[in-house]
Amino acid sequence: MKKLFRLNKEYHDALSSDPEFEANENRPYYILKNLEYKGKRINVGIPLRSNINLHFSKNSDEYIATTPTEHTIVKKGNVAGWHIIKIIPVSFDKVAGFDATRNQSLNTAFTIADIYKEDMIKKVKLLLKRIETGEKVFGTIDFDKFIEFSFILKI
Repeated sequence: MKKLFRLNKEYHDALSSDPEFEANENRPYYILKNLEYKGKRINVGIPLRSNINLHFSKNSDEYIATTPTEHTIVKKGNVAGWHIIKIIPVSFDKVAGFDATRNQSLNTAFTIADIYKEDMIKKVKLLLKRIETGEKVFGTIDFDKFIEFSFILKI
């Protein structure tokens, strides 16, 4: 059974204070585990978005395109996909799963994420390096602020 994750209410509400956070309580996230950030191991969640504005995300390193969900009309000039630039730090006590197998479009998006997982890891690692060096990357949340919520994995 394939599973995607959504944020629990407490963590969603905490992240909502950041203007770059994509505030949708039922938004699916694909979780990448055990990535390095500032010498520690973290998990990150990549949100599935239905209308990634290509005016702002011109660089293909910022997303992995997928098919839109059946309930979404993608606006002209936008794309549906896993929006890497919008990653968030997560721990498994801050997420809840839901079954994607009953929703064909979510199942397809999850399958695409699985197929491109290595590419996603590479893109997320590059983004984390940029954030780690202090670069203000347009469209990202205040990553260090949310790392303070104790999302560091015990090594």
